[in-house]
Amino acid sequence: MFKLQQRISDLNEDSDPPLDPRNLDFNHAKNILDGFCGDLVEDNDYICQDNIFDSLYCFVRSFPELDPKLISLTFEILLIGIQSFGLESCVQQIKSSEGKDSQIIYEKSDSLGRYITLLCSSVDVLSLQIKAPKKSSHRKDSTLTVGSKLSSLFSKLDSSLLLFKSLLELNLDRVWDSTTEKNAFISTLSKFPIKILETEDFTNNENTKYLSFESLIILSRDFNYLFTLVNIIWQDMKNYEHFGELTAEMVTLSMENYDHVQLGDELLKIISSDSWGDSSDKAAQKYIAKFLISLSLKAPKLVTRFMNVLVNLLGSESYYSRSCIVEVLGNLINYSGSMEQTEQVRNQLVEYFDIIEQRFADPHYVVRAKALQVCQLIGTGKAKFPKQRPRLVDLAIGRLEDKASNVRRNSIKALLVFLETHPFNLDGGELDLNILNDKVNFITNQLQAIISKITSELKDDALRSEDNLGNFPAVNKHSNGYINSNRDNDEEVNEERDLAIRYKLEIQYYQDAIHFVEQLESAITLIQQLLLSTNRQEVITSIRFIVQASRYKIAGSEPAIRKMMHLVYQPSYQNISFAVQKDPNGLSTSFENKVMQTLYESFLQLYLSPIENLDPSQNTNRICQNLLDLVDKSSLADLASLEKILISLMQNGAVNKQIIQRLLSLYQKSNRDRRGAIVLLSMFSSASKRIVGDDLETFLGVGLGKIGQSDFMVAKYTCDALQSLTSFNNNKRFNMSNSLFTRLSDILLVDSFDTEWFPAAQSALNAVYSLGDRPGVLSSEIIKKLSVVALSNYTENMTLAGEFKIAQLLFVVGHVAIKEIELLEVIEADLKRSKNKSSLGKNQKVDELDMVAGSNAEDGQLADDDIGDIINNIRDNQLLYGDKSLLRLYSPLILHICNQINTSKQKRNSFSSAIKTHAIIALCKLMCVSFDYCEENLPLLLSLMKSQDSKIDRANIAIALGDISICFNRLVGENLGFLYGILSNDKDIDVKRTMLMVLTHLILNGMIKIKSHLGELAICLEDPDVRISQLTKLFFQELASKSGENVIYNNIPDIISTLSFNYSQRKSSVEKSDFIDEDLDLINDDNTENNEIIGGGCIEQARFEKIVKFLFQFIKDKQSDNIVEKLCLRYRSVTEPRQAYDLTFCLSLLNYKNDKVLMKLIGMMPAYQQFLGEPNIYKLFLEIVAKAKQQVVGGSGDGGSNAVGGGSGVSNNIVMELETKLKISRDREVGNPETLMDIDMEEVYNENNIEKGVDDEEMEIYSEEE
Repeated sequence: MFKLQQRISDLNEDSDPPLDPRNLDFNHAKNILDGFCGDLVEDNDYICQDNIFDSLYCFVRSFPELDPKLISLTFEILLIGIQSFGLESCVQQIKSSEGKDSQIIYEKSDSLGRYITLLCSSVDVLSLQIKAPKKSSHRKDSTLTVGSKLSSLFSKLDSSLLLFKSLLELNLDRVWDSTTEKNAFISTLSKFPIKILETEDFTNNENTKYLSFESLIILSRDFNYLFTLVNIIWQDMKNYEHFGELTAEMVTLSMENYDHVQLGDELLKIISSDSWGDSSDKAAQKYIAKFLISLSLKAPKLVTRFMNVLVNLLGSESYYSRSCIVEVLGNLINYSGSMEQTEQVRNQLVEYFDIIEQRFADPHYVVRAKALQVCQLIGTGKAKFPKQRPRLVDLAIGRLEDKASNVRRNSIKALLVFLETHPFNLDGGELDLNILNDKVNFITNQLQAIISKITSELKDDALRSEDNLGNFPAVNKHSNGYINSNRDNDEEVNEERDLAIRYKLEIQYYQDAIHFVEQLESAITLIQQLLLSTNRQEVITSIRFIVQASRYKIAGSEPAIRKMMHLVYQPSYQNISFAVQKDPNGLSTSFENKVMQTLYESFLQLYLSPIENLDPSQNTNRICQNLLDLVDKSSLADLASLEKILISLMQNGAVNKQIIQRLLSLYQKSNRDRRGAIVLLSMFSSASKRIVGDDLETFLGVGLGKIGQSDFMVAKYTCDALQSLTSFNNNKRFNMSNSLFTRLSDILLVDSFDTEWFPAAQSALNAVYSLGDRPGVLSSEIIKKLSVVALSNYTENMTLAGEFKIAQLLFVVGHVAIKEIELLEVIEADLKRSKNKSSLGKNQKVDELDMVAGSNAEDGQLADDDIGDIINNIRDNQLLYGDKSLLRLYSPLILHICNQINTSKQKRNSFSSAIKTHAIIALCKLMCVSFDYCEENLPLLLSLMKSQDSKIDRANIAIALGDISICFNRLVGENLGFLYGILSNDKDIDVKRTMLMVLTHLILNGMIKIKSHLGELAICLEDPDVRISQLTKLFFQELASKSGENVIYNNIPDIISTLSFNYSQRKSSVEKSDFIDEDLDLINDDNTENNEIIGGGCIEQARFEKIVKFLFQFIKDKQSDNIVEKLCLRYRSVTEPRQAYDLTFCLSLLNYKNDKVLMKLIGMMPAYQQFLGEPNIYKLFLEIVAKAKQQVVGGSGDGGSNAVGGGSGVSNNIVMELETKLKISRDREVGNPETLMDIDMEEVYNENNIEKGVDDEEMEIYSEEE
């Protein structure tokens, strides 16, 4: 306009501008601006002088490098100039001239245009500076300067926009002589609000934002600027993330305040017709999607008119556009649900829901997740949509097994929303299935009673009813004629008809509620499995759903809560702190912390939170009852997890004294709740030492008195609670004359044949050794007294009572042996800690050792090494072999019984299960004491593992082998193959799972070496038992996370060999030591069905592929070239095509992201080229080529830079070379009629060694395999 734009372009290109403010000092520049200001105030047409305009523009374009005060002053000059212009009078003056004075028209329009141009340029320069990328930290950030120091300047934009708006509201048709000049002026004027909207910082001010909207709306409506504005908005929407939501606001404002719908219509037409969904600009797709979603919320009626064309975007390849339309549909469903339900609206809703249901099967996980988010949106809306709701719940449950964690998490959230917003609130909102079924039965009986009464009154005048009464034949048979009876004039009949209709509706209501509960019960089963997910957010969401399900009394939530408790022992969540009151600064943001925080808070809310409308006493009783109910149905594993949770809650003040006092009261007086009360008190005593210490007589009188002697569960947990007395007594042990030990002795010697005596006796012995200063004295007396009773009844034809006494003696002897080891470790630590104290204390410790083992320790001060040698000598040579050792006398008895039950099935059956079990346990415990004893009897223990029919005995031996490996690593290390053999040869799932847990624990803690047995564990990844497979997956994940060890990478070739080459030879490859009898086979050796071996001696192909896919995800890209070499060298051991296929499948799982890996594969081609004649193998190599092509960088001929260096990206030349050589080898092999096994693999291997240089370590490995 008026050639100003050309003038500005010339100034920008001018290397010698008329003024350069950057070279002026502040005062000089300010004086120049002050002079301009005075001149313009006197005469606003002063701007028409070119030198003034040029000088002001030079200041404007130098904004980024000027002092903020100079920028503010420049803005003020321009605003003052426009304000003094007198827009309205100016326009009137121009219009009144009626063309008689063209000079007035030119001067006024020229002045106005110059001011507008400079203001637009100012905003343009400022917006570019604000949007400029941040500079490095060591330099001053000019963005911060403009953003913070000029905050007051941005408020002046409002004044500018108000002036523009006032200008646009005037009739400007007479200002210009031509339409071209007018359009040029309008185009310049529109840049001002557009630049403001393009700069997100400017739009943070609501007033500025809406003034910009209004200016553009007026331009669009009154100045024929609609199509130009729509095109500008369309381009800006693709470039600026925030612009979509701003545009939606502007469209809404234009419709509501200016009755200008054309702006929204034109934008939606472009979106509907443009192929933006198929463009490669992902950011633009995302920004346009934001606009549509925002517009569907602000102007749903407008979007509804265009939905018939917008739904075509569901066919786009872009998941952004598809997920956008899904969310738009969700917003429109909520909008339509709040409208009057006309036929058109109902049909519209049906179509919308159909589209949403289809998107649950979308190929992209983002769209599936969006469909579930729409379900959450619909669930929280005002309309309940009872017809569509059950279908949406079913679809959400189906997505719980989706492969994408994001989809699964949103599925749980959707189900949680459906649960919290369910429409079945007639009985308070709880969803107890038993209560709902009872309601249906009761109402059905009521309805049938009415029908029976009316049947005798109605005969031939019954008419057909409008509909039947569902699934109730008796109701359906008689009610049709009754409900629509023509006896409406009879008041009694009308009342009974209304009652029957009400009953029908209630039955339908409860049927729907029952169906909803059954849906959620099936969902809880799947959600339980997600508690073990590696995605922490998924675990948190699962916990929240289970908690809500419990609140609504849904069956299945209680078992889920018990499974949820075990999260406290997940390795990833160990050592995570919890605080009831959150730190003002916030807890750690790690998901591990959030999982534990959510878990603890869930238990706090479910079981320990008071209810506001109850008094403190009622709340205490309710909380105690909650905890008692939780304990009552818990297994030992549940109790262990619950204990850790309650200890943490109590340490953080969530358990008050009133709860403890109430539990103590129940412990003393309530026969029904005594067991649960002492279980909880024993847990809380671990967190607070005063619980038992302040009421010791109560615990001794109840738990170790007559009640405890008749109820061994009460006695057991009382003994567990008593162990906290050590900390209460300032870590000092009690004298053995204390009445406490008399009570403990009474529990151990009580005359009972209850099997619950054994755990009670174990806890009692634990308490003796934990609290007593000379526990060996008491344990010796107890063993002697038990021996008198037991051995007096020891005959070949013992009664059950006599066998039980023998079992009691064996149990006590074995457990005392273990406690003596623990005592030695405590004494060793005490001696080392207090070796500089008086010799009296030390001599007392040595006397204790003398009493137990019959040895004499040397008096005087001892060095740490001397103390350790003494302790080890006592353990190895005195506890089981010393002349004065009491345990030595019982070892022959234990060995005799174990040998008897190991010889033949007849003799084995002559002993009761109690004697066999406790004899084996006692042997295992004695073997943990002495290396010599263990070495001597390890063959017997391994033989027992193979000969025992009882899965309990075999599981106990499996655990014992783990304990022995900790005590005497070398002995078990020589028989590791036997341990791994249990995983594949024992028929019982519990034994296999026990052995798996033992092995994984030992490996992860570095107690045994993996050697070549990791493949045995890998087979368990696809075990039919879900718990075994999940545990194995968790093991490999933990193994891979151990920093710096690369265990899976180092053992992957051996794993593949185990899976593919020698699976059938696993049993024969078990490492045999001199301890294992050659004529004894492993358990179920003849059970080939359990081994799942197929032809060729390898596992099924599908299982193999799943296992290696899981393992190869832990191989890093930088390790690929070495893996390629190692796998290719394995081809030399191939004896059948299946093995070659397995190796090739493993090669296809690697990532070929650099030339080094491909060169390695090409160089190793002599090792595998003979197998390329197999179509399936060749197909896998072609997949490798296709995968490598996806990583190609540059074109042909640029591969030299990365050919050997192993940089990122693959050169096309290398890929083509591989493809060509594969094809040549393939053609040669297909044309060769000889067998695939005729190639001399030794020659290939030697040639490859010369070319590639196999190191000595690998050569040694391959030699061992041969």
